[in-house]
Amino acid sequence: MIENGYVKKRKRKKIAAIVSGLGTIGISTLILVSFLGNVSGSFTISLNTGNVKISLSNNQEYLTGKTEDGRDGVVSSFLKVDTLKAFDQMTFRALPSDDVVDNETTPYNIGESSDISMKFFKYTFFIKNMGTISADYNLTVRIVESKPAMLDGRPVYLDSMIRVMLYQNDGYDVNSHNYEVYALASEKTKTDLDGNITNKEYISISPELAEDTGVPFPGFATEFKSENVVTSIPVKYFNQSDMNRYTIVAWIEGYDPQSGGMAPQGATIKLGVEINAYENE
Repeated sequence: MIENGYVKKRKRKKIAAIVSGLGTIGISTLILVSFLGNVSGSFTISLNTGNVKISLSNNQEYLTGKTEDGRDGVVSSFLKVDTLKAFDQMTFRALPSDDVVDNETTPYNIGESSDISMKFFKYTFFIKNMGTISADYNLTVRIVESKPAMLDGRPVYLDSMIRVMLYQNDGYDVNSHNYEVYALASEKTKTDLDGNITNKEYISISPELAEDTGVPFPGFATEFKSENVVTSIPVKYFNQSDMNRYTIVAWIEGYDPQSGGMAPQGATIKLGVEINAYENE
């Protein structure tokens, strides 16, 4: 708490890091490739730490000093998944339950649908402050690159078809699964459930289709922050021993009207997660 009449000046010291010659603190990259069976992608998360001792892991027990579960895990500034398969279309309702998706014991390739393709990608990781200095950090998910496919002589991008779901929870609470689904704003306006005009995209099916088919309406997705930024989430006062759990999920939504029931063959999109960390003094 800050007392009245007293303002503490806080020097925000950016953790120094150079990634591929760029002044980026941490960067992860996910490549989604639609209907290209022989193309593989990768997913990496990297974070260089300065005076703030923030560590990454894909296994909570490696951050808490317990490794009895027998699974592979590392405490590192770099995590990587190689060889992602090509992406088919799917829909939100086809995802497993939250406790399965947002779970470190569930493998990233749970969404594989065949030897050459996958329906969705998910990756769970932890960030923990293993030092004594309080920190702030900002986690930004952005579209790094998007290449279109040609359909009837016109370029078609995956930006409007992709859904990105981000879980953010206390890393110690395995029963909490708070998430948000993001989608690029629709070119056509809609009427939300309160009767307001919106450009938000449906997470998957429309309210009308949900009513006709007797299934729950999944709701509206949160709009991308900009054309290139999916979301940017600040985390303040990340104190000693604090740990957050993140699960990123991505898929090509088959009910998106832009897809017309089939994602454009050959279109690609690259998502990046940047982690910018600061120390509090």
